[in-house]
Amino acid sequence: MKRIRTILLLLLTIPFLTSCWSKHELNELVFVTGIFIDNGKDPNTVEVTISTPLPNRVMTVNSPGSSEGSSYSLLSKTGSNIPEALQTIQKDLSRKLLLSETKIIVLGREYAEDGINELLEWIQRNANIRISSSILVAPNTAKEVSQLTPIYEQFPTDVLSAFVTKEHLVNTNIKECLLANANHSAFVIPYLSYGEVPSVEEDSKKIPWSGIGGSALFTDNKLTRIVNVKESRAIAWAKKKVTAPLYTVNIEGQGHATVIFNKTSNEKSFKITENGPEFTITLNGSASLIYLNVKDKEVKSLHRDIIRAVEKEIHTDLKEGLRKSQEVKADILHLGSLIVWNDPENWKKLQKNWSDVYAETTINIKTNFNIIDTGKET
Repeated sequence: MKRIRTILLLLLTIPFLTSCWSKHELNELVFVTGIFIDNGKDPNTVEVTISTPLPNRVMTVNSPGSSEGSSYSLLSKTGSNIPEALQTIQKDLSRKLLLSETKIIVLGREYAEDGINELLEWIQRNANIRISSSILVAPNTAKEVSQLTPIYEQFPTDVLSAFVTKEHLVNTNIKECLLANANHSAFVIPYLSYGEVPSVEEDSKKIPWSGIGGSALFTDNKLTRIVNVKESRAIAWAKKKVTAPLYTVNIEGQGHATVIFNKTSNEKSFKITENGPEFTITLNGSASLIYLNVKDKEVKSLHRDIIRAVEKEIHTDLKEGLRKSQEVKADILHLGSLIVWNDPENWKKLQKNWSDVYAETTINIKTNFNIIDTGKET
């Protein structure tokens, strides 16, 4: 009897040992790695572009991004909404679209300014979209960005994904946007730059390229303000979303220096005053000195001057970024949450008009930096 039970158990495991990836065979699927969304040419329409790898070319392309034998495909269609546009794309394909592999969603600037409620509503109801997918805003159209040349990567979406995963500036995923929408709060999304660079193969030829251009501030799910790269980096620090920020500063009357922060953190606090809430943000960091150009001075004697110059620059960047956020009533650091967690009674009084309160509140900025490594000295 024991032997029979053993055989039955072994037979039950056989279905789980098959090589089938899912109920769909791989050669019946189109893996969508990027979705690019713009307003359509006609009123109340949306144009959706998808980026997909071409399995029959991925392993044979010697020069990724070249015009001949490209390893990816771009398909665009227009509809009255996002699912309708995707369905129109699906009609012309021999394989089924698989959206669960989407890594990047890029929004055209005009689309973002009109509001992304439709996008968030669609994602919330579509279990196939990963909420860990990163989201970015294009300076013009998202379709334009989809055509960038992946010089060092195989697919355009790999390039865009690297911008956010390296955490040089603020990064945002779909989950964060959904949470902000549920809490009626503001959020910030990476803002791209777009242009042309010389071709690797032909210097006289120009190819489309994209990079990080700053951050886009969203209020009520609409793009309301752009902050530049320096301000965006300081905001990312205040959101604990920056890795190894680098700063080059002038040491007044002495030269200039470059430091890279190996360790960063921040602290936030508040107090309720007769004029309303007052916040304090403290940025902490330990840096290495990686370049110094001064005359006739020892490195150690310049530590305080270097730190003071770095503190001044970062303080200015964060202050300006937050000033812009207050102009559009966008609490991008979610400072209101501090009151929710620590002083719920006062929050009940402030909640209804929080956006207006945030616009007028005092935000103090402090820094606490030190240099722990000066590199080799000769």
